[in-house]
Amino acid sequence: MPDLKIALECEKLRAEIEAIRRPLHSTPAFYAALGPVVLAIVGVIITWQSGWFDVQRTKIENQNALVEARTERLKADQTRLEIEGVAQRAVLDKAVENAGKLKAHEEELIGRIATLSRDRNELQKTKELLESEIHRLASSDTKASLMVDELKKIQAERDLLIGQLQDKETALQTLTKKNEKQVAMIRRANDIFEKATTIILRDKTTWEKFADFNDRVMLYHYNSMEYLPEWNVTP
Repeated sequence: MPDLKIALECEKLRAEIEAIRRPLHSTPAFYAALGPVVLAIVGVIITWQSGWFDVQRTKIENQNALVEARTERLKADQTRLEIEGVAQRAVLDKAVENAGKLKAHEEELIGRIATLSRDRNELQKTKELLESEIHRLASSDTKASLMVDELKKIQAERDLLIGQLQDKETALQTLTKKNEKQVAMIRRANDIFEKATTIILRDKTTWEKFADFNDRVMLYHYNSMEYLPEWNVTP
């Protein structure tokens, strides 16, 4: 069996050597490879004669014109984009400026928020203190009730004193009016007595008759001085 395999391999090698020794144009492989090339050349000649190359050249020229039109359109788009880019750059600069302002405003707001947070903490502490005080006052409700009762009692006494004071003021006003009337009457009587005394002093006979009356007039005049304001001089 191995000898048969070796013999077959030797025959195969002899056949390959024999094929290599033969000229290339006398081998089937040469014609098999040459056939497609010949067919391609014949096809090109037939196509060229039928105007296919002219059609392709026209097509290429049309494509070139289309490419040039697209190029011009792209240049126009590029110019438009450059103009828009300048406008966008201005908008960007404005946006950067606004961003800076917003940053400053943000920092200001952060400061305000910090202040509000501190105020809120202080208010929270104050609230807790008030709640504690309310709780303490609620726990001493009995004392508060007693204080309220005492305040009501003091208020009643105050109202009573105010009423008494008003009554005294009314009585004082009435007494003042009466006193003013009495002072006026005393002044009037003194004026009459002074005129009568003047008349009596002018006539000796009349003086002798009314000497006793004159003494009483003088005594009355003297006693009435303490009721007249102009004679009440504080030492």
